Amino acid sequence: MNVGWSVTMSAEEELERVQKKFVWRVSNEVLAQLVEALVSDGVLNHWEKKYMILEEDRNTHEKAHHVIKTIMKKGDKACWTMIERLKSRDPLLSSELGLSSAPSSPSDSMSGHHKSVDPSLSSKLGLSSGRSYYSELERVKKEFVWRVSNKVLTQLLDDLVSDGVLDYWEKKPWEETKTTVSKALCVIDTVRRKGDEACRTMIKHLQTIDPLLSSELGLSSAPSSPSGDSQVKLDPEAAATKMMQVMEVIKPPSCFTPAVQTESEQISYRFSFPGPGLFQCSLTGLVFDMTQEAKLQYRIIQWDESVLTPTGKTPAGPLFDIKGPEDAVRQLHFPHCETKEALHSGSFLSVIHFSDDETSVLKPLKITDTHVVVEVPHLSAFGVVLDLIKDLRKTTIRGQILLFLRKPNAEANKKYVDMLLLPRNVPLLEVKEQHRNSDYISVASNCKLIRDETYTVHCEAAMKRQPNKAKFDMEFGPNYHATFVIDFALNTEEATITVQDQRNTEVWKHDIDLTAVPRSPLVSSSNLQELHQSGDSLERTPPVTIGPVQRNDSLFFLSWFLPRHVQRSVPRRDDRNQLLSILEDLNGEDFANFKWYLRSESWNNIEPIKVHQLSRAERRDVVDLMLQTYEITGAVKVMERILKKIRRNDLVEKLRAERRTEWCSFL
Repeated sequence: MNVGWSVTMSAEEELERVQKKFVWRVSNEVLAQLVEALVSDGVLNHWEKKYMILEEDRNTHEKAHHVIKTIMKKGDKACWTMIERLKSRDPLLSSELGLSSAPSSPSDSMSGHHKSVDPSLSSKLGLSSGRSYYSELERVKKEFVWRVSNKVLTQLLDDLVSDGVLDYWEKKPWEETKTTVSKALCVIDTVRRKGDEACRTMIKHLQTIDPLLSSELGLSSAPSSPSGDSQVKLDPEAAATKMMQVMEVIKPPSCFTPAVQTESEQISYRFSFPGPGLFQCSLTGLVFDMTQEAKLQYRIIQWDESVLTPTGKTPAGPLFDIKGPEDAVRQLHFPHCETKEALHSGSFLSVIHFSDDETSVLKPLKITDTHVVVEVPHLSAFGVVLDLIKDLRKTTIRGQILLFLRKPNAEANKKYVDMLLLPRNVPLLEVKEQHRNSDYISVASNCKLIRDETYTVHCEAAMKRQPNKAKFDMEFGPNYHATFVIDFALNTEEATITVQDQRNTEVWKHDIDLTAVPRSPLVSSSNLQELHQSGDSLERTPPVTIGPVQRNDSLFFLSWFLPRHVQRSVPRRDDRNQLLSILEDLNGEDFANFKWYLRSESWNNIEPIKVHQLSRAERRDVVDLMLQTYEITGAVKVMERILKKIRRNDLVEKLRAERRTEWCSFL
């Protein structure tokens, strides 16, 4: 019998215990494979599969509920078969459900796993008196699964096969397992089922292959052979080195601030990582687990909900497009906005990965209070997602309330404050760029918000608040619009603003000073010369905002000679509207041809837009995708190329004329 169960608990009772978690966590793919296996075992018949379990109008949770209920009615043997099949199809889920140590046969007994251990050898292994090697692997199982590397695990498998603990056919399926965590679970569970001697052999090999991990697991004192009598002693200098290595592993990530480039409201980040280690971006919250020195570039791009919806997921964070050397990143930690209470009640978070024309959902290796951790198959677009069934329920998230003061309207004798209610994992810099013509009011922004809850804003000093109430939507860009607009008299110096939910409960309150907002600096000839002299260091200089200038101001002409990252801040007409007006002149057939060519159009070594992003994109969506991918300069060039290919030279001339008119009117 499985040592994870009580002696009197049957397989049917075990399925009853895990029923709720199984229904919510099992994927549709695993469920379909599980049913096929149960049909081949004769536990289910084809009529049960077709008409009761896999009807097309049922969602995954309903199907899973019918499967487990049907199996439980068929008795203990059927339940045991389902547990075994689930283990082989999804070992990670089996472990989470506490089923990872299921017996190799229903008749297995506890005595088969617990052999007596030589007392002298136990002391050398760090085992307490009476503890078996089997129970020692049980103790360290969770830590082993999360910490062992794929390289160590591969070598461990080879050694266990050479010792005859595992055979070739047991090893082969694990080599095809996608994640290290799933492979590690299969290995440790299989070895434990083979008895105490097999467990002792695995411990011995692990100590030889990875002594640091063995030390962290409390296995570092094992002898090289079970017959050895002398206890291994570590000299003080070596012990200190080991301790430094352990401290290096558990220390928090180093914080870095990347170089930032902005063009047409699209921000991109760049950073050169010095070598292996954990590094956290101070602007986005992303954590990179690096394997080597490398330079990465990343940015936030627009979600394509038409592609996401069929997966049963909805966005729960920004979508990051990450580029760099393929083998440079081991893991990525994506910030989420779920509360601790929501995580403890059962997390429905995962990470979606867009790669070429494929979309895959990555199971988290770990979910902390702030981040979702996943292994990196290769670099492309990643984003935290939430199960749609979870999103339908009103749940509390960690939110933020941001305030921006517009430039005063002297004619109306008013000034306006834009208030935005956002998830906390939306980077502040992204929102600031959207509202760069306003001044950010720095206040304590953290609060708790409820999905789809209606909120109101209250302020005695305000002349007007619009709208009267608004629903909180989970928005992750690219546009961040004001949730509320608050009107104040021009001479208002301070105000107290309160946000309440639909039960009139106060969720956020703050005093704001409307006179102490810093203005953006104007570029002068002196700091212009300083910018030019700094050369390559310009890339590490924060963006400079050019203040308002008159048409005859010489500073305008100086702006033509500014470095590119400063030029982007010169005020221009809305680029989106300009490109959109061109696409709106295309008929349906021309627009379809335009999108077809856009799928293969690259510019300046930038890869083309993905097919799945363009499949259902409307004209506005295409403009946003082009600006996000190529930025404004590249978007114009690419649009001109494609317009020529579809024989719309008239629109090429129109686009060039509008670009010339834009600069002439500005001059």
